[in-house]
Amino acid sequence: MRALAFLAAVVACGGHTDSPPSAAPPPPTPPPPVALAIVMYGAETYVGSDDVINNEEDSSRYPGILKGLKRELTALDLVHKLPANSLGELIVYNDAAKVRVPMGPIANLTGEALGTQKDYFHTLGSSLVQAVELAGAELRHAAPAKKVLVIIGDGNDTNNDTAKPALAKLASQYADLTVHAIIYKGPLKDNSGKVVIPAGVEQKQTDIALESMDYLVDGVVGKTH
Repeated sequence: MRALAFLAAVVACGGHTDSPPSAAPPPPTPPPPVALAIVMYGAETYVGSDDVINNEEDSSRYPGILKGLKRELTALDLVHKLPANSLGELIVYNDAAKVRVPMGPIANLTGEALGTQKDYFHTLGSSLVQAVELAGAELRHAAPAKKVLVIIGDGNDTNNDTAKPALAKLASQYADLTVHAIIYKGPLKDNSGKVVIPAGVEQKQTDIALESMDYLVDGVVGKTH
C-alpha cells in the first residue's frame, strides 16, 4: 500500500523517480499473407458479347458478366485490402482451363487483368473440374499458409455426370483450402432470342476472412444486367 500511495503522490505532484521508464508495448503482429486464386467461367455467352456484336437484334448478343465483374474487382482494391505480401492468380475456363494471371503479387489481380469481351469471343465449353484441379495445385505450391479459392461461374461442367463425383473428390483432396463459389446464372434464350428462363442467382458462400468479397458478389448479382 505504501508503494501505491507513493505512486499516487508522484502523479499528483508531477514529480518523478529515478526508476527506468517501462518498456513500450510491442507492435501488433501483422496478419499473415494470403494466396488467392480466382477461377472464372470464360465462355462467350457467360462473359458477354454486346461490345463485340453491334447488332442489337442479334440473338447471340449477350451483356454477360465481364463488365460488372471488372468494376467490382477494381473496387475491391485487393492490394490494399489483403495483408502485405499476399499473392493472387486468375484462372479462366471454357473448353480448357488456362492461367490468365500467374500466381504472383496481389497487385496483378485487377479488373483490367480480366481483359475484354474480345478475349473470350467464340469460346465454348465449361471445363470446371479441370480449372479447380489447376487452381488447387497452384495454391498448394504457393507459400502463404492461408489459401483461398473463389470460383465464379454458372455451376456447370461440360460433363456434369462425371463432374459431380470428381468435384466431391477434389473437395476432399483440397480440404485445407478455403473455397467459395459464386454462382451466377444469366437468362437462357431460345434460337429466336426470346428469354425462356429468366435470370436467376444462386449464391453459396460461407464465412470468409476476405470480407470485401461480399462487394464482388453484389456486383455480379446487381450490376451485370
